[in-house]
Amino acid sequence: MSLDDIRSLLDAPSPAALVTYGADGSADVSPVWFRCTDSAFEVVVAADDPKLRRLAIDDRAVLTIFETVPPFRGVKVAGRVTWESDPTLVREAREAIAPRYLGETRGAAFVESRGPGVMIRLPIASARAWDLEAALPETDDRYVAAHSRGVHGAQTIQQCLDAGLLDEIHVDLLPCCSAQECGCSTTSRTHPSSSGIRRSSPVWVSRICVIPCTRHRPM
Repeated sequence: MSLDDIRSLLDAPSPAALVTYGADGSADVSPVWFRCTDSAFEVVVAADDPKLRRLAIDDRAVLTIFETVPPFRGVKVAGRVTWESDPTLVREAREAIAPRYLGETRGAAFVESRGPGVMIRLPIASARAWDLEAALPETDDRYVAAHSRGVHGAQTIQQCLDAGLLDEIHVDLLPCCSAQECGCSTTSRTHPSSSGIRRSSPVWVSRICVIPCTRHRPM
C-alpha cells in the first residue's frame, strides 16, 4: 500500500505518536502533530524539548500515524532522524501544521505564541502504510462501513469541509439516559447544569460520521 492510498489520513488532523530512545535504550512515546512532505515526515518541537536530548544520544525514532475508526488505516515511519533549527523553516512548518489541528485562527495564534523550535524529519522512504479493510467483517453497506470516519467537534468538521476532504456527512441522533441518571462525561458536558433536568428527560446526543471526498478514495 502506498502513501497515496492513505492521503486523506495524512491530510487530516490525525493522531500521531513519536518514539525516541534514552541512553539506556528505553523508549519514550509522545503525542505529536506532523506533516508529510514529498521527502519526509516532519514534527516540530520546542528547542528545549527532552525529545531532542534523547535524539542527540540516539538518532533513531519511530513515528506512527493512525485512525481509531474503520478501516483503521495507519503508517509507521522508522529510521534515523535529521533536524533543522533554522527559524524560517521551523515557522513555515508550524504554519502548515498548526491550522490542521486548531483551525486557521487558533493555529495562527499558536504559531505566534511559540518560542524557538526544531523541526525533526524522518525519511519518507522508510514509511510503511496499512489498511485493515480486508480484515473487517462485511456489512450491508461495505463501503460506508469501511470508509466512514468518526469526527469529533464542530471545528474539526469545519476544517475537513474547508479542505474539501468530505463527500457526505451523516448525523445520527439517539436518546441517552438523563444527566441525573447517568454520570457520563458526554452528558455532563452537554448539560453542565444537570440539576435542571428531570430524571425522566432523555438527553439527545449526536454521532457524526463522514465519507471522504471521492478524489481521495483508492482506485
